Amino acid sequence: MDPLKYLEELKPSYMSLGLERLENLKEKIPIQFPENNVIVAGTNGKGSTCAFLSSILKNSGFKVGFFSSPHLIDVSERIRINNEPIQKDDFKKYILFLKEILDKNKISLTYFEFLTVLSLIYFKEKNTDINLLEVGLGGKLDATNIASSLLGIITSISYDHTKILGNSLKKIAIEKAGIIKNSVPTLVSFQKKPVLRVIREEALKKSSPLHQLKEEINIKDIRISIDGISYRLITPQRNYEIFTNFLGEYQIENSALSIRAAEILSERMKFPLTNESIQRGISSAQWECRLKKYENNGKTIFIDGAHNIGGIKALSKSLQKLNFNNLKIGFFSFKDKNPEKLLKKLLPFSKKIYFFNLNNERSPGFEEWLRIARDLKIKDYEIVEEDKIGEVIEKEKIDLFTGSLYFAGEVLKWLKR
Repeated sequence: MDPLKYLEELKPSYMSLGLERLENLKEKIPIQFPENNVIVAGTNGKGSTCAFLSSILKNSGFKVGFFSSPHLIDVSERIRINNEPIQKDDFKKYILFLKEILDKNKISLTYFEFLTVLSLIYFKEKNTDINLLEVGLGGKLDATNIASSLLGIITSISYDHTKILGNSLKKIAIEKAGIIKNSVPTLVSFQKKPVLRVIREEALKKSSPLHQLKEEINIKDIRISIDGISYRLITPQRNYEIFTNFLGEYQIENSALSIRAAEILSERMKFPLTNESIQRGISSAQWECRLKKYENNGKTIFIDGAHNIGGIKALSKSLQKLNFNNLKIGFFSFKDKNPEKLLKKLLPFSKKIYFFNLNNERSPGFEEWLRIARDLKIKDYEIVEEDKIGEVIEKEKIDLFTGSLYFAGEVLKWLKR
């Protein structure tokens, strides 16, 4: 049988959160999961924070596992060691190994649960020093929360997946704060007051030492240009001169969060952390489609995977700081993400909008794009069918593609052809 086809067939038509299936798995099967994990929850910035932290730890001499989601081009991207995706042959071997165990014990897992368990088995067998686990959805009932942790990190929290997580910041924060574990430190990024209240209460309940980024760092001398961002960071341990070639202003917060996380881990795991490993880690970190610059036949284009209101607001702020305007914007968003609301934030920076009508059941569709254009009074726009993506990218000078990580991946796929 084809292991990759089997994996694809596990994809559900609906969300199925909960740890019951994984608890059942742990009870029935003597699988050893690694204990040296960092669990990262939040609405925006999880992947970038993990990418920065992975790079810092790698530059400190560690073998770092990194489980992320979603993938942009290939599912194997989700499971990495020192930023190298799992080899295809290894991936297939581990799929078949886990499938055999599940079949023998008559246990069913969802697509995301299967990948989470597979990554933990892989990291354990490859003897990684530390693993970064990016929460898929929420936190409390997410499959990654089955793992024990050395540190919990909560990035910026805003509105997303409201039908599942709740329609208030407090409800969403309760789900995200579910990763806080007994007596394990928690590091939390800049948050709104209702969110902080929830996190503080949960940390107190679990006797978790709480580190609030806002109270523990100072950021000075920020310089943002088309080449990257530099700033001075003052932490409880030392001062750093930081540079990243990531362009989004929001990456200042994500990189600072990763640095503070590395400091907490160095104290907890008793390893030396140098200025050089921090600086080299941040400057060499790689993460696709987060306001990243790409070249295509001599043309510079930018791709950003912002896919919710928090992400779009952060992107808009970055465009303003970079003095970007009169942009030709390629846009796609799933219909359940309120595309009209997202696009409205980008209009002040736009010259022309290209609506991409992708062949996906969650796509708004041609008529809906027409309505959005009419309601937002967009004068200059074009609706692009999926089979015309390449042709339009080649012919038109589209400056920015955004609105969805899925869309960012489709554009990236085309560029890499």
